[in-house]
Amino acid sequence: MAEFKKPSNGMEEIKWFIGFLIFFVVAWFIGGGILREVTSPFIEPPVPVTGTAAGNKTAPSKTVPQTGSFSGDLKAIEQKSGASSLKGLLELSVNNYGSAVSANEEYVMLQLSDSAPSRVLLTGMIIKSEASGRSATIGKGAYLPQQGTINAEELVYLEPGGIAYVVTGRAPVGYSLRVNKCTGYFEQFQNFVPQLPIECPLPKTEPLPPPPNSPSDACLQYIDNMRRCRIEPNSPVELGEECRRFIRDSFTYPRCVSAHKSDADFYKNEWHLYLSRDLPLWKSTREVITLLDATGKVVDTVTY
Repeated sequence: MAEFKKPSNGMEEIKWFIGFLIFFVVAWFIGGGILREVTSPFIEPPVPVTGTAAGNKTAPSKTVPQTGSFSGDLKAIEQKSGASSLKGLLELSVNNYGSAVSANEEYVMLQLSDSAPSRVLLTGMIIKSEASGRSATIGKGAYLPQQGTINAEELVYLEPGGIAYVVTGRAPVGYSLRVNKCTGYFEQFQNFVPQLPIECPLPKTEPLPPPPNSPSDACLQYIDNMRRCRIEPNSPVELGEECRRFIRDSFTYPRCVSAHKSDADFYKNEWHLYLSRDLPLWKSTREVITLLDATGKVVDTVTY
């Protein structure tokens, strides 16, 4: 005889479904529920600018110097590179503090202490921006500039008490130079930043031709009023051709050098050096500029 099966009312299936749902909910809460961070072994959220990633993961940070917090940075720079034997003797300074509008107006100044035991080689030293990473190396210069010829550039040495202006841009005359008693003539037709000293001898103090070739009184009067470090290619016709030729030939840079290069005070303890860059190197604010010797050790640092 066939077995009779009791009809199902669906209660068993409902019990199984409720049990499964309870198990899923409990497992979900144990796993963290909605508070759990969504992670993936392949994709991570971008690192925020603070240097801390989501999920408390620390990303490598990049230190940017800020005004008021330079002291620690300067110590770190020196500890990393080491201090040069010139530290405390050769000083780096910035006079225009990033206000230059062009590379030809941007410069730093190096000054060697009077107490330095000997002259210092500047060629090969490096000036570096710690903020941007840009740097430039000091090159050679003309010890005695010559006009109308190619200048032989030599190693640049700074004597105790001396000053060197290191300009980012290009040299107005095409080369770095040591200042002398006559270089003020270059200022007449060129724009130097900073300006070259105007210290040429006054024309009226220069030797005159002996008789019978002595200049006329009118010529002497004109010479008495001439300014130093200026050529006069077009003096007044009324002075006469002989006087005009004398003025034109006598008061020039080459003639000045020829007459005074043996003077004890001919060479000045000042250099104007050029890095030959077309764009400024230094930031206008929040800058750290470091002077390194030829071995990469810190000589001095300036901040603004």
